[in-house]
Amino acid sequence: MPQVSEPPEKGTRRQIGEAAVEAAVSAVPIAGGPLAVVWVQWAGAAYAKRKQEWEREIASAVQDLIDKVDDLAPERLVENVSFLDAVAFATTAAVTTGQQEKLDALRNAVLNTALPGDLDADTQAIFLRHVRDLTPSHLRLLKLLSDPPKWFAERDIPWPDNIISGGLGESVVEVGIPELAGRRDLYDQLERDISAAGLYRGGGLHVTMSAGGLATGRATEAGKAFLAFISDPRDRLPE
Repeated sequence: MPQVSEPPEKGTRRQIGEAAVEAAVSAVPIAGGPLAVVWVQWAGAAYAKRKQEWEREIASAVQDLIDKVDDLAPERLVENVSFLDAVAFATTAAVTTGQQEKLDALRNAVLNTALPGDLDADTQAIFLRHVRDLTPSHLRLLKLLSDPPKWFAERDIPWPDNIISGGLGESVVEVGIPELAGRRDLYDQLERDISAAGLYRGGGLHVTMSAGGLATGRATEAGKAFLAFISDPRDRLPE
């Protein structure tokens, strides 16, 4: 099986980038001189480590995908414009975050662009931008609201069968995502954001509805496609 080579530890592009950062920092009067050197050494090393870890992770994941899909090969991937665009975008985004959920979503998005699918290049680009811009809390809330009973079942959280009516915020969100309990302003903003992105059918999280309404998924078709795009395609492939 063809192998995906891991990237070199340090290349010309990285050297150029470090020089550019050093020049930019040195240009700031308050940060010039020795402070600029310290900044480049510490921050540059931290970002370089993130990039190397990401590159190793994506190379390993792509190799795993190649091993699972018979007609997928490196020589085909280098001719796949959507895949190459996704790798470039995701790599830039990955360096700017230390949040594992976002890194996982970026990795999965790249893997999905390597496979045949129904998404056009524009939609893939929009979805990648959503992964970059949305927080892990956004992603969790969207997944919860796309199928509340499934979210509860996957986490062994008892579904509130005793509720006759209520609002999604207090009855579902605060129970299904405990870290958001009592943080109404925050999850209301998260809901507005995913609604503005076209991923969720809004209407507010505090409208009283029936028990059946509380269990109803509210992700838009775009939202469902987005969640599939950031899920690991290897989980859907036979062993």
